Amino acid sequence: MKRLKWTLLVIQLALGGWLVPAQACEVRDGDTVPSLVMPLKYENRRANVSYHFELLGLALKKSEQEFGPCEPRITELYLPSNRLNLHSVEKNLVDVVDTTTSRERDERLLPIRIPLLKGLMGYRVMFINKGDQGRFNEVKTIEQFRTFSMGQGADWPDVEILTRNGFKVVTAVTHQSLTKMLIAKRFDAYPRGVQQILVERSNRSDSALQVEKNIALAYVSPVYFHVAKDNQALAERIEKGLKIAIEDGSFDKHFNEHKLIKRAIKKLDLEKRNIFYLCNPYIHPDTPIDEDKYWWRPWPKDQLCK
Repeated sequence: MKRLKWTLLVIQLALGGWLVPAQACEVRDGDTVPSLVMPLKYENRRANVSYHFELLGLALKKSEQEFGPCEPRITELYLPSNRLNLHSVEKNLVDVVDTTTSRERDERLLPIRIPLLKGLMGYRVMFINKGDQGRFNEVKTIEQFRTFSMGQGADWPDVEILTRNGFKVVTAVTHQSLTKMLIAKRFDAYPRGVQQILVERSNRSDSALQVEKNIALAYVSPVYFHVAKDNQALAERIEKGLKIAIEDGSFDKHFNEHKLIKRAIKKLDLEKRNIFYLCNPYIHPDTPIDEDKYWWRPWPKDQLCK
């Protein structure tokens, strides 16, 4: 049954249409409270521990006085591809998606430019093969680090950033393919967001891969909520709710107390690592890089490639 539902989902996406379009903050499926819909993504399979799902709920709650009640919902079907997630917003299956900013995503959808992870997605720690730590212990400079090849998703904005900064990048479509390719030594390291890598490591039953201990990459790569281009009203509501949460401290409280974030910062010893800051040639001019309250740590001011 699940396979059938997934097949129907792919067919509907390919045809460019949906049987029942979703709308923002509408009463649906017998609910008494209006809702809006997010796609099911890996990190929020369990809605009660989902960082982004809870943050969206916070934004909706904070904006309730002006806009009325609205609760977030998650679709039943898992959409593993960013391209499917973007298409599902464009075709009104879902109302909002959390995703890393990129030129394509910002052109196709309407981004709400408040970094949901306070920039942590731009801090990258690497999967490496078990036994390779000694090779990385020798890295002291960015020039030395560029001799290592990196694996990334083919449609991820990180590919262009790493390539522009002098790294050789090998790509694949899925996370599972990338881990298999790393084990096969098709490349040397697989950078992941600090909030991702420990969850992914704990989900592996083997010990073929380990988390590199001393190095981190960092570049401005914010995760935003995105809505459909024509859904300005929903974008305004979410933005207003997030800004209220930032001003009253509840955004930072959610960030600092969420176990996904606490675990990542503590267990990865992020502040003790040798951090190599990379320039991002594709920072949108509206990125709030000078708004220090939006970020986990203020960014170096020169984040554009010369």
